[in-house]
Amino acid sequence: MRFIVVILAFCFFLMACQTSNHMVLSGTIGLGASISSADVQVHNVILGAFLVKFRNNLRVQNQLALQWNQNPIRFQRQLGQSGIGVFQAQRTMSLQDVQQAINTLRLRHDIEYIEPDRMVVPLTNPNDPLFEAQWNLASRNQAIGGARLPLNFADDATQKRLASQVIAVVDTGILFSASDETRTHPELKDRVLPGFDFITDETTANDGDARDAEPFDPGDRLGQQGSYHGSMVASIAAAQSNNGIGLSGVSAAKILPIRALGIQGGRLSDVLDGVLWASGEFISGTPLNLYPADVINLSLGSKNSCSKSEEEVYARILGRPQKPVIVAAAGNNSSNVIATAPAGCSGVLAIGATNRSGQRAPYSNFGSSITIMAPGGQNGAGSSEAIYGITWKDDIKTFDYKLDAGTSFAAPLVAGVITHMKAAVEKPRDLSASQIKQILQDTAVPMTATQCNRLTPLDCGAGLIDAQAAIQVAGGQIIERPDFRVSIRQSDFILRPNQQITIQVNVIRSGGFDKPVRLSIIPPFQQIQSEFSTASTTESSVSLTLKALNTISDGQVISNIQAVDPDGVVRIAPISVQLQTKPSATLDQTHIVAIQWGDDTIEDKAFLATQVKLDSIQTTWQSSYSMTVPIGTYALIAFKDTDKNNIIGIDDYFGMVAFSGTLDQISNTQSNLDFDVQRIENNNFLGELNLSFPVQQKISVILDNFFGK
Repeated sequence: MRFIVVILAFCFFLMACQTSNHMVLSGTIGLGASISSADVQVHNVILGAFLVKFRNNLRVQNQLALQWNQNPIRFQRQLGQSGIGVFQAQRTMSLQDVQQAINTLRLRHDIEYIEPDRMVVPLTNPNDPLFEAQWNLASRNQAIGGARLPLNFADDATQKRLASQVIAVVDTGILFSASDETRTHPELKDRVLPGFDFITDETTANDGDARDAEPFDPGDRLGQQGSYHGSMVASIAAAQSNNGIGLSGVSAAKILPIRALGIQGGRLSDVLDGVLWASGEFISGTPLNLYPADVINLSLGSKNSCSKSEEEVYARILGRPQKPVIVAAAGNNSSNVIATAPAGCSGVLAIGATNRSGQRAPYSNFGSSITIMAPGGQNGAGSSEAIYGITWKDDIKTFDYKLDAGTSFAAPLVAGVITHMKAAVEKPRDLSASQIKQILQDTAVPMTATQCNRLTPLDCGAGLIDAQAAIQVAGGQIIERPDFRVSIRQSDFILRPNQQITIQVNVIRSGGFDKPVRLSIIPPFQQIQSEFSTASTTESSVSLTLKALNTISDGQVISNIQAVDPDGVVRIAPISVQLQTKPSATLDQTHIVAIQWGDDTIEDKAFLATQVKLDSIQTTWQSSYSMTVPIGTYALIAFKDTDKNNIIGIDDYFGMVAFSGTLDQISNTQSNLDFDVQRIENNNFLGELNLSFPVQQKISVILDNFFGK
């Protein structure tokens, strides 16, 4: 055995255990929820196509083929320089085959994650004659739901910075051709930079070939009028203004057209290649993008929660030198945006849609993940309540304008406003995506629950965009409206039968706001009694007591702490409680191990671990523990071999101290190291716990050594 396990008795007095060269680690351990993996997403799956990320920086190009059930799954290409590979099965697969292949291959020690590729689809005072009909750009006096876009800007320097901004539109392509002026819509003249067509499937592309350097949109509906969705999006963001024809775009920025959608939509892998290229990353087989985007507009999506490959790619993009902002349409399903990607992805600005009256459009997705709302119109094509953009008439073969509605057309308005915000700063790259998000939310006009058509107005994010205020604040002007918000330091709690906790709820006031606010839990908790120390307050904080009933069911209860002022303005703080009944399992034979940590790795040598073994005579599902260890840096893990087969696997229990989200390093005496062991539902359970691969390997060695292997 490569380390020495020392069994210590419990310390009844903390100081009695502590010497000059030792420290005490103590706390409470309990039985928690299961460690399980996420289900395979099944919406819009491309059967046999996979996105795979390998561990430990293994070069994806070297992994030429995977194998499942005698079906080779072969490497096609890498997404930029991300290390994410696109793989394709060589034989036909059913959806069940895809699920089984993923569940099998994800257990390989060298695979970080594997998921299906899937289809995404489009979410749909200048002298310009149609400007007066563009209510979406107007002031509140002209249209309650207008975005308050300013008509005049301060100086030539600002205008010059604005003209240097780049908005990438990843969509169906664009009505623009650098080589043929007859294929260029007049509103896009002098506005478009060299883009690229990333569609890999010739049938989907509908232009006679697959990937090429011509992102022209040939139409996306065989035998029907094409949507020319990408061109409408681009024209809302940055059509020519003050040119005496048609409409006016929000911004004078340049458009970088990225074609990733064609007939029936497009592959997620093609979209991700497109956004990486737009950000300035090199993509094999394509020319280098000389105009990295400042804003990337994604008026597209699928009814799936954000995948790991999307999260990784978007995080990679947000770290690019020009500090790009990713703007996505929230979706048109009148459902929670968290189940729509990319709008539900971390770091992406999710834009919902409002109508001319400033209310949430009935189709618009909603939820606490919405960043802000923006005009997207209502009643669809041809309605004066809809949004103007450009198109092509397939039947008479001419350029034209059309009215349409959707979150697709709210997003590019915000993208255009963001370029104004960046241009208001002397060095546009000084303004990060997180700063822009904060300014947009701080300056938004709050919506009521009635305007949002939801129980809480927070389902409409911070409210309706105020373009003028956002641009002014970005440029350094101070605009402080009387406002308030509500917050709690921690949002996730655990309650067991009859257990009671008290939470401090903070009411944060700004801009001279001094009105009382009324506090409540919306929707009311089930199986939990809740009581505020005072229901209406002008104070900065109140106490909230939560007590679980004597009889409860296991599960998570999610709600909001809601604060409402006398004018009906609502602010919320999300709160969730995990209810846990007294489990049938016990902590008997559970081992807690302190693992010595050195030189940023878990050392594998003598005095590596100190163990405390719990006894079920003391308790069934929760117990205190304490151990004395030599001075050093440690990690704490715990495990229970339920079936006594000398292997920690399915139906056994494992846990670790991980307040930081991964294995914590503990380097001094601590008495509040409370954590749970969880039932294991997957043999790859260490891969579900946000641990690096080397740390997973070390823990595996420790477990093997413990059982004498």
